[in-house]
Amino acid sequence: MLYAFGWEQASLRSLQHELRLPDGSTISKQSHTDYMSFFREICAVNNKRQPPIGGPGCVVEIDETAFSKRKYNRGKRMAAQQWVFGGVMRGDKTKLFAVPVAKRDIDTLIPLIARHIARGTEIHSDCWPAYNRIETLGLKYRHLKVNHSITFKCKITGACTNTVEGMWQKLKLGHKKRFGTHRSQLTSHIDSAVFFVRYELEDRFEALLKAI
Repeated sequence: MLYAFGWEQASLRSLQHELRLPDGSTISKQSHTDYMSFFREICAVNNKRQPPIGGPGCVVEIDETAFSKRKYNRGKRMAAQQWVFGGVMRGDKTKLFAVPVAKRDIDTLIPLIARHIARGTEIHSDCWPAYNRIETLGLKYRHLKVNHSITFKCKITGACTNTVEGMWQKLKLGHKKRFGTHRSQLTSHIDSAVFFVRYELEDRFEALLKAI
């Protein structure tokens, strides 16, 4: 099952077919749920072992995005949102992080930047006010901004966040296929999505084994 999980072929229907015994018995829905939860925990362990991304001469793009689950409430279509903060190193999509956050303020985002981004990195972001203190952290960051209300790439500094926007698209693929994710499981699903982006299909099984 771990091998199938790494290849993103671990749906309940698929595993029930592959694991069906001669007497017709197979894995139950509850067992499948428990195993998938455990495998996502392995991904989380792997993610926590990753060093900060970037460094001198490297560019890391940062951004926040909302993961939404559409639901209906008394005839009205509502959206339950969970904000996620993340970043990716330009030129290497395997160097990334994504963290669910309760708020997008300075007190929340600045410590995450210091934790996940290496000293001396050039950081590109939009003009969200919470990023204004990046260069005051004493970590020799260089911070460049792009005003998305005017352009997608700053003509003066070259700052843009196209790479991190592409990262969000990849991380949200599974979320969209599930028509949203329950808030209690969102963090673990983000952990597995980050893991799947970091490793190519043929490398995932070995990486999962090492994280156990």
